[in-house]
Amino acid sequence: STYLLIPCVAAVVGWFTNWLAVQMIFYPIEFRGIPLYRRPEVPLGLIGWQGIIPCKTCTMTISMVDMVTNQLLSIPEVFGRLEPTQVAKLLAPAVPTLTNDIVAEVAPKLLTGIPSVLFRGIRGILGFWNVAFLRDLTIEIQQNAEHIFNIKNCVLSQMLQDRAKLGELFRICGNVELQFLTNSGLWFGFLLGWIQMIISLFYENPWSLSIGGGVVGLATNWLALKWIFEPVEPFKLGPWVLQGKFLRRQQAVAAEFSKYFADQLLTAPQIWSS
Repeated sequence: STYLLIPCVAAVVGWFTNWLAVQMIFYPIEFRGIPLYRRPEVPLGLIGWQGIIPCKTCTMTISMVDMVTNQLLSIPEVFGRLEPTQVAKLLAPAVPTLTNDIVAEVAPKLLTGIPSVLFRGIRGILGFWNVAFLRDLTIEIQQNAEHIFNIKNCVLSQMLQDRAKLGELFRICGNVELQFLTNSGLWFGFLLGWIQMIISLFYENPWSLSIGGGVVGLATNWLALKWIFEPVEPFKLGPWVLQGKFLRRQQAVAAEFSKYFADQLLTAPQIWSS
């Protein structure tokens, strides 16, 4: 009966170590411990720990943005979606008020010498060219978008300002896989625990359980990660179609990923502010 406990203990240990590993990927956001000695972007300090993603936010964000801009999205494409005439019509009503404020600030004394009727006439003439000017300005922005806007700086500044954001993006897109990684430790650990039990029956050595526990911990994580990411392309094995769990959810992941970028990182105000 003592030997039968080995698979059960291995299952519990497998689940707990996987759960703990997932938590250590994301938490803590800031370094917890005594910062006697730390290397840049290394989660483990001499005494203390910082979540892997919060610690490596800069490097991971740059890699992610490079992947997006090189393979999925380009700056000219983003600004190319603007319709110049529509943009001009939307902005045109605000220009006269803005012009008044600028002139009042730059030359307030000059305004006092201009009759109001004449000033309104000048505004009317300016308004005539207003839409055409704004339309041409939008076209110029589209043609020089890469020199005006840097998507990497825009996203990176937000991620560094709030290091929890990158982890939030990963949890949203990979929630199913993270749960699988945690839970797989339970049944992978249980199955490998039987092998560990059989070895213990025939080879009584006090170190066998310790060494076996290390092997089980490594094997459960390795198997779970392989199951999540491989194979990349689906292939049929008898009645089964094999493909990595994450890859099978590519459409749903892409939808979550793009929604987060559009709602949280590359909103219109943030793009224009940048």
